[in-house]
Amino acid sequence: MIKVVAKFSIKPDSVEEFKSIALQLIDPTRAEEGCITYELCQDKKDETTFFFIEEWESKDLLNVHLKSPHIKELSPKMSLTYAKDMELNILELLK
Repeated sequence: MIKVVAKFSIKPDSVEEFKSIALQLIDPTRAEEGCITYELCQDKKDETTFFFIEEWESKDLLNVHLKSPHIKELSPKMSLTYAKDMELNILELLK
């Protein structure tokens, strides 16, 4: 199993735009083969910070997701809202 934590720092005036775009990723991603969990979370202390918390059956299926049409279409739009580059952490569950 692979876990992913993607952290997004968003420009203050772009928070609603980011949410609108990011929420469009949830249903098609959850329908993908190998997706166990795919959740969008907003930091309670800093409304400009968001996380996608994900679980995938394998690294290969995660890679398929990263090349999916909805990711290719919406990622460039999301990136316009970033205050700084996205932080992507791919984790392996040890036990």
